[in-house]
Formats: sequence, structure tokens, C-alpha cells
Amino acid sequence: MASTLPRTIFITATDTGVGKTLLTALLYLHLKSQGHRVLAIKPFCCGGRNDAELFHALQCISGPVRGRSVVKMKRAFSAGVGLDDRKPRALPWAGRKDAFGVADAAKLTIDQINPFYLPEPVAPLVAARKHRRTITFEDLLDYVQGIQYWLRDTRDARDARDPSNPPTLLIEGAGGLLAPLGPGYSALDIISCLQCQCTVISPNRLGTLNHTLLTIRALQAAGIQDVSVSLNDSTSPNRDQSCRSNPAILKELLAPRLVIQIPFLGDRPLKFEVLERSAKRLDKQLGKLLATARQS
Repeated sequence: MASTLPRTIFITATDTGVGKTLLTALLYLHLKSQGHRVLAIKPFCCGGRNDAELFHALQCISGPVRGRSVVKMKRAFSAGVGLDDRKPRALPWAGRKDAFGVADAAKLTIDQINPFYLPEPVAPLVAARKHRRTITFEDLLDYVQGIQYWLRDTRDARDARDPSNPPTLLIEGAGGLLAPLGPGYSALDIISCLQCQCTVISPNRLGTLNHTLLTIRALQAAGIQDVSVSLNDSTSPNRDQSCRSNPAILKELLAPRLVIQIPFLGDRPLKFEVLERSAKRLDKQLGKLLATARQS
């Protein structure tokens, strides 16, 4: 059994709908293409489950869920608020067993990837209250740690060949950094508790300098230093005048922190074929971001 927990990267943002899922999927595909074992999860979904469905379609995880991970995940799932019992609809990328060259033996279920689902498109705290539910910080932490233990304990041939290279866990947040997830906590609290690497995705548009700097300052105040920024042009096809200067200004103001840029990737950037092409196109930028995680 490996003793090292997975390398954990939390993907947060300055706002909602600015590209967290896109970046998470790109990182996942990049790692897979390099032969690494990786898992992507989204603890909270509100309004829809498309993000979790994408991660479910992308990731094939070998080995049964067992041991210490079961206890923690069961505790979290018992408090879960998955109110949509419908089966996930078929997606255009589903069933692509040849996507990464090898079909793994088992997949995590949608409820394991996304244990806390609510149908209202509002902050998780607000949505849960509409259903008189409470998702505590302990519920969230139990879930994340259970996933970490499961990923650690589920070994395969790649781990045997290179035990010094642990798998990677990608955690996508919900909304912006300080969006209330439950009573008294936000993504900032789970990042601080896990002491994991964090990348902040922000849209390349007018106002992003203020929003990005405020987000970074909040992370700094919580003692989180291992932070990078991903400036996303994919949400801004209609570029304003600030788009040209934002990257350079952020690099100047945030140095020595890493700032990468994601270009506009078309109107359907989450389509599987587009994701595959984009991950190859952004190989160097994604590699830099992940190299920062490996050095921490």
C-alpha cells in the first residue's frame, strides 16, 4: 500500500461560469496523456450536473472502493443532498473507452464524483436551505479525504513502476472562492485545511484585475501560498480593451506566481474532440501549472 496521499490541486475561481470545468478537464487530459493516474471530482453541483457527468465520462478508475475510504465516504454520502435520482443522460463523449488508449476496470459513480447535488442554480448554502438540508464542513472533509484514501490505496502497474510519482486529485469548486458552500465555510476553508495547491481561474475581461487580486489576497490571508492563476479567454469571445493588457499586468502584480493564459477555444470548448485538441495545444502551459504542483 502506498503511503503518500495523492497530489491534490483545487480549481477555484473569481466568479461562477468562468471556466473551472474547462481547466479541470484540460488538466485531466494532460495528465492522462503523460501516463499519470488522475481523478477529477466536483463535490458541489447546483442547477445541473453536467460538470460531474463530464468527469464521470472522462475518468476510468481501476480497483474497488475499500478500507478507510469507505467509512469517510459513507459518512459524507449519508448527509448528501442528491435530489435528482434520474440516470445521467447519454453524452456525446460517453463510451469512449479508447479515449486514453486503455479501458480501466471500473468507474466512480456520479454520486461519488458529486455527492452534494441540488437542482437550484444558486450557492450551495442557499440551495440546501431550500430543502432544509445541512452540509457541514465535516461532511465535505470526510468526502474529500475518503476520495484521497481511495485513490492512494488503489494501486496499479504505473504506481509499481514509479512509486515516487503519486496520483493526482483534481477538485473543482462551486462558484467563486468565497461562495458559501455550507454553514460558515467556503472553498477557502477546504483549501486551507487540505493545504493543497490552488489555481484560480479568472475571465480575461474588464474587472478581472480587481477580482483576481482580491481572490489572491484572500488566499494569502489564509496562509495559502501555493497559488497560480489561469486567465481564461474562452469566456470572452467579444474582447474589450482590457484583454490585451490584463495578462501582463497580472504577471507583474502577482510575480513570482505563475500566470498562464487559456485562449478562446471555440463556442463548444467542452466537446470531447475539442478538449482533446485543446489539451495538446496547451501542453506547455498545463505542464507549467502542474510542475508548480509537483515542486510544492
